[in-house]
Amino acid sequence: VNNTINAWEFLISPEHKLVWCSVFKAASSTWFYNFNILAGYSENRLLKAKETPIALARKKYPRPSVAELLHTMNQTEKPLSFMIARHPLHRLVSGYRDKLLSGKRFYSNLAHRIVKAYPALGDMKLVARAVANPNNPLNNPDSLINSIMKKSRASKKILVPTFPQFVQFIIDADKHGERLDEHWAPMYSFCSPCLFQFDVIAKIETLDEDANYVIFESGIQDIIKPKRINRNRSAPTDKVADSFLCQLSRPMMEQLVNLYIIDMELFEYEYSHYMNCTSDQVRLEKVNVV
Repeated sequence: VNNTINAWEFLISPEHKLVWCSVFKAASSTWFYNFNILAGYSENRLLKAKETPIALARKKYPRPSVAELLHTMNQTEKPLSFMIARHPLHRLVSGYRDKLLSGKRFYSNLAHRIVKAYPALGDMKLVARAVANPNNPLNNPDSLINSIMKKSRASKKILVPTFPQFVQFIIDADKHGERLDEHWAPMYSFCSPCLFQFDVIAKIETLDEDANYVIFESGIQDIIKPKRINRNRSAPTDKVADSFLCQLSRPMMEQLVNLYIIDMELFEYEYSHYMNCTSDQVRLEKVNVV
């Protein structure tokens, strides 16, 4: 664990005395929207913008240095600081669905790399027609796969890593000291919660209540109305997380939990359910019952 605060993902709004540390796949779309509204962008401007919400935000909120962040927090009128946490395994599933299962072009090289490295952990290719089936729980209406199916009835094949392939890749990348993608890197690496004392650590699981507290405590309730920005129209991750995570073997799940153990303990998330739902564990229980 690094002993220096990572200030890279912090946004500071001096005017509104508010400091937020962004964690991707943890309500980041919602709060980039909120901070952009606080910066003076109109809703219409945000809706029509070609730039990403992050790019727009960073024009108004430059990435601070550690010294600048600490100076802000040591002012007489101390700002309200917060971050938002999410169950690490749910956040991982969300990252997989959004970046790989959806067929995002930016991640196509990574998808090919993963599939090539772990052919034994699942089908090399997912048939687009199967994934596009509205009855399939893995269906994502915003995916590249679906857009292809709309244009052609041909059963084209898209290279998509299975979830076990994806997880094994992350485990091995971490073992080899590779930097993990920001959408599934551990949360503690973003916001240094062991070194930076947040006033509020909100959680996705209680976000409505937590966000209201931040909004009213910081006095921005006349500018920001409680709302969630979800750019994905597919089923909520917490509703389908088991269908992904329970595909894993017990040894793989143990390694995965170990990778996120600091997040699990820091933010008080339970993981025994996922240890007990693994594919080999379920098979063992069935054998014992018989």
